[in-house]
Amino acid sequence: MNYLQRGSLIPRVSLRSSNVLYNSFKQTTRRPLARSVTSTVDWKPIRSGRSSGGVNQRSSVYGKIFMGLLVLMPIVSFGLGTWQVKRLRWKTTLISEAESKLALPPLELPPVLNPEIASSSEFDYRRVIVRGTFRHDKEMYIGPRVRNGKDGFFIVTPLERKNGSTLLIKRGWISKEHLDQSTRPMSLVQGEVELECLLRATPEKGMFAVDGKPGSHHYHFTDVAAMAEEGGCQPVLIEALLDFDSANIDRRNSAENSLSIEQMERHGVPIGATGKVEFRNTHFQYILTWYGLSIFTTFMLISLIKNKRKPKSQLIRKLEHARKNQ
Repeated sequence: MNYLQRGSLIPRVSLRSSNVLYNSFKQTTRRPLARSVTSTVDWKPIRSGRSSGGVNQRSSVYGKIFMGLLVLMPIVSFGLGTWQVKRLRWKTTLISEAESKLALPPLELPPVLNPEIASSSEFDYRRVIVRGTFRHDKEMYIGPRVRNGKDGFFIVTPLERKNGSTLLIKRGWISKEHLDQSTRPMSLVQGEVELECLLRATPEKGMFAVDGKPGSHHYHFTDVAAMAEEGGCQPVLIEALLDFDSANIDRRNSAENSLSIEQMERHGVPIGATGKVEFRNTHFQYILTWYGLSIFTTFMLISLIKNKRKPKSQLIRKLEHARKNQ
């Protein structure tokens, strides 16, 4: 009844006690809200390193092998580039010596040649004068060889000299269509001829060169020993120089005293050597290739080492960020 008389059934709470409850509620709610703040840094998830041990071991082995090869590549390629520099100097000297020999007057060959001396590098590209009669019945050919996009063969014909010795003359190139002698009567020079030729060193057999069949008159490379045995010649390679007057032309009844290269090719007359040094010299391209590869792999190795160091510093930054927000 006292409560009814006072106009309320609920006991009154003092103002002080209500303030205490409000402050305690405010403190309890503020701290969790502060902890739930999300960082604006977009961190990638950190690997725990708890993957399979076998996978990690294999990747580690492959990584070491790759790094080992990457370390070796700049060293090996730099060494090969330096070796090509030495080869370039050697080839330049060789070309210079050959050009000096070409400038000398031609020699008269002795009755009998010493194959070891005549086929040596000392007499390579030395001009000589030879006289004799071609044995077209013992003609041989080397090929196929391409000239200006056309297939053909090099013709090799024994040349009998008056003293009885026989020389192996590489007369020149003819197209495949004129391989049969009946299609090129102008190439079958009769009687004694005088030719200016080059002594050439015996070429080495290539790794993939195929030997010719005995008696077939066909050779895939310049096999001097086999051709000399088949033709009964001295084993010395002699190249005929380009001669526009070497065709079998009856000059009494012909207005043409000589032929052009186009006419020689059309009539099947062998196109001889140009009398120029034809050493293959690609060492400068190899120098650029090897040194370029050395520089490229060096930069690649430096970049890879830098990238390997980055994850460690990033991990440290992630850990520091996590401590600040604890």
